Amino acid sequence: MTLTANREKISSNITRRSLTKDKGLARLGDSLTNLVFSIAMSLVLKRPEGGRASDKVLSQALAEAGLRHLAPKRAGSDQLGDIAESLIAFAWLNHMIEIEDAASMVASEFNETDLQDRRREDQSAIRGFKKLLERITKDLGAGLVNRE
Repeated sequence: MTLTANREKISSNITRRSLTKDKGLARLGDSLTNLVFSIAMSLVLKRPEGGRASDKVLSQALAEAGLRHLAPKRAGSDQLGDIAESLIAFAWLNHMIEIEDAASMVASEFNETDLQDRRREDQSAIRGFKKLLERITKDLGAGLVNRE
């Protein structure tokens, strides 16, 4: 069975409600998100590089993308990060994004000097993941976004 067929089989069991509740989806999203981030850094640096997108970065990107309302009011950055990761996994499983496109989108917000300063790297990553989450939201439909 191909990866495409398996992605469809996995995604058939996921509802929009499970985006905030499914720990397995968040764990898959964690791996995909870190792969996207690592590829983005590699594209910018023009050499292989590994990295992790922190919950702080992902929670800020989620908020800036207008998706904070998906989490409980008292959710911390770890729970908000899980929701961002779940959205990325859901979008990938449902063929809304491909890893290469997501990495290019995140990389487009970086330049090489950003990766020499942690604060600038985080700000660039927030912008990149915000752009990715906005793209996913657009594909999922306006009902997911709560712009107040």
